[in-house]
Amino acid sequence: MDLHALRYSAERLWVRLEDDNQATIGLTDEALEDYEELTKIRLPAEGDEFSKDEPFGRLFGSGATGLRLLAPVSGEVVAINEDIVDTPEDILEDPYEEGWLIRIDINAMSEYDELMTREEYD
Repeated sequence: MDLHALRYSAERLWVRLEDDNQATIGLTDEALEDYEELTKIRLPAEGDEFSKDEPFGRLFGSGATGLRLLAPVSGEVVAINEDIVDTPEDILEDPYEEGWLIRIDINAMSEYDELMTREEYD
């Protein structure tokens, strides 16, 4: 995974633009560094819509309080990663590929354009 091909939010989420005006969203390594183990993740349902900066889920792990997930862009959920709902610890193993969270139809491409590049995020 080329981390420079992604965009980033201040809430430590990454966003990968797909070919069809959709975006895949996941957690960065930095968001996960306080977690030795993940015990549960709450994600929205397909068809749910949310606006930028609205909560769309929550991550729970041992030794840390729950991490509220804030939407980096507005849109409608078109897919959730069912595998990580069943085994959230997989996010720790591969947060940029197998550990993605949701895929959405983006409402406003300008919101994607406003996200940080890797250099800005670092």
